[in-house]
Amino acid sequence: MKSLQSIRTALLELLQKLPFKSVALLIEKMTANKRSFYSFYGEDAIVMGLMDRYKMQTGNKLELSYIDIGAWRPIKGSNTYFLYKLGFSGTVIEPNPHFQRIWSLIRPRDNFVSVGCGIGKTANLQIFHPGAASNTFNLEFAKEITNQQGFPVTDTVSVPLSSLQEIIENHIANSALPFLLDLDIEGMDYEVLSSYNFPIGFRPKIILIEDKPPMGVSAHSLLIENYLIAHSYQPIARTVATAVYVDENSDL
Repeated sequence: MKSLQSIRTALLELLQKLPFKSVALLIEKMTANKRSFYSFYGEDAIVMGLMDRYKMQTGNKLELSYIDIGAWRPIKGSNTYFLYKLGFSGTVIEPNPHFQRIWSLIRPRDNFVSVGCGIGKTANLQIFHPGAASNTFNLEFAKEITNQQGFPVTDTVSVPLSSLQEIIENHIANSALPFLLDLDIEGMDYEVLSSYNFPIGFRPKIILIEDKPPMGVSAHSLLIENYLIAHSYQPIARTVATAVYVDENSDL
């Protein structure tokens, strides 16, 4: 395959002059850079692109651990599973206790912590159903989901909370690699984000943050952007629901 890729350009240029569409299409497909994506809106594709650019510019592989807050499932909709497949691991924060077993089975290298990320000691998690993607501590957000998507809250569970600072400090104590922060906590993203001042040595290289839910418009989107820019993070991309920021002080 590598030898075919090395002559791909010359071969396709030749085929462009000849009426062999089927052959050209076959070679184009065979030499395509095929990849699998797992996130809902292409967030992992954007991070892959940043890693590709880093390797192209430096000649080195970008190694990343991750802190995945509001992780939901280990593969479906995951922004970090592709990093796990590359051999990396990270800290996974998911307050819904129903997911702990499946994470331990599918991603055993990750440090799964069944807590919420927030301010205070405990909070009531509004659960729509055990496998729901949008369980939340935010009562207003829960009402929005119920009204817009027709999912009523079926259970409320009191769970312990850890601050963003505690989560990052604990992660760094167990990993020497630079890290990506993925923050998706259903309507409380700005509240949690603004509790952290991103000190030197405790700064993620890349931040993924859900600032616009798929249905509706987040009032916190501009607040999040202004806060991160003030702390030297540059917005470089966005998807339907998620903004992507890079540390201006990093080598990305």
